[in-house]
Amino acid sequence: MFVRNNNSYWLTTGMFPQELTIQFQQAQVVNEVRFVSTGVKKVAIEGCQTANGNGFKVIGESREIPANRGQRQSESVAIDQPSSYIMIKFVITEGWEDFASVHNIQVVWYASMQHEAPEHHQTNYI
Repeated sequence: MFVRNNNSYWLTTGMFPQELTIQFQQAQVVNEVRFVSTGVKKVAIEGCQTANGNGFKVIGESREIPANRGQRQSESVAIDQPSSYIMIKFVITEGWEDFASVHNIQVVWYASMQHEAPEHHQTNYI
């Protein structure tokens, strides 16, 4: 994946869906995915619990993100049933325009499956 840099972004190639795959060094209990984008209408988050990348399933979906005419959109997707994943896919299922850009993806996870613990972590991608 990309190193976080305020001047970098990922641009789609036109048609939808478009996807980015993020692989963690070890399985993480993913609770939320936050992102900054332009031209995105809907996003789905898919999770995979196997290191070989087989068996992705939808674990969260965004609401319809309002059109912002080229301005940045800051949104988040809550994971329906947080679980331990080794990989996630960030899937742009629909866009408002022919192209969309993603400027930041932030994955939020708790240190354990016990959600009572206030300790949580987040990692930025892109």
